[in-house]
Amino acid sequence: MRGKKILGAALAAVFTVSVASPASAVTIGTAGLFLPVLTTCNLLPPLFQETARVPAEAFDEHGCGAEIEVEAAGGQKVTAKVTDRCGVCARGDIDLSPAAFDRIGRRDEGRVKVTWNFID
Repeated sequence: MRGKKILGAALAAVFTVSVASPASAVTIGTAGLFLPVLTTCNLLPPLFQETARVPAEAFDEHGCGAEIEVEAAGGQKVTAKVTDRCGVCARGDIDLSPAAFDRIGRRDEGRVKVTWNFID
């Protein structure tokens, strides 16, 4: 009986470890451009910094200063610091500062398809 309990506990531990944490979950959506002015984090980042605003739920979970990795459908990547909550973003969508957006897309594209995740 003791062996079954140990095996059960070991399987539970393996299952728990194998489940992806919310911090590393990949989100599919689109990225748009925003001009960072006074942000939720009370920062006035220079336009040349790679920053992002994320949906309210993600912002509330991770907060100011979290970093996200964003990859466009074409494979271009950028890492951006979260400085704002996006109240108008659809679930999965984010907005990037000009410096960050320019790394993954062209401004005339409007919104670009991306995957993104928080960096642990």
